[in-house]
Order: sequence, then C-alpha cells, then structure tokens
Amino acid sequence: MSTTDSSPTSNAVGRYSIMDECDGCGICASYSAYSFAASEDGARYFVANQPEPGSEEDGIVLDAMAACPLGCIRDDASDPGV
Repeated sequence: MSTTDSSPTSNAVGRYSIMDECDGCGICASYSAYSFAASEDGARYFVANQPEPGSEEDGIVLDAMAACPLGCIRDDASDPGV
C-alpha cells in the first residue's frame, strides 16, 4: 500500500535512501507509511518522503533503519564515505 499518488520508482531526494538489496519485506513501511512506499509490484520499497531533520518522523525513520533485517536503509548524514 502506497501513500503517494503512484508507486515510487526511486528514492525521494534527500538524506535517506533504500538500497537495491531491499527484498520488499515492508518492515520500514510498518514504521512509517508516510516516509516509505512499495514499488508497484511490491518487490521493494523506496523512501517516498524525506522527513524534516530533527522531527518526530526523522526519529521514526531512524528506528525503521535499525529494524531493517537487511540493513537496506541508508542515512547519508552518518556515512563518512559520502
């Protein structure tokens, strides 16, 4: 189930992204249907909306990142290689 008008085909521009290794388990969307949405075929998820830095939603995305079983959610702000 998507919260956007159409299924995303890439991550929204910003701090967070979901990597290609995503298997579509949906744990991220169970944390936030605002920030995460499934592709049309449900094979993977994307960041549909970037949260405002320091907002409650930002903390929820960080919780989803910690819960992702494949570690597919990337936080570019905490990646020194970016």
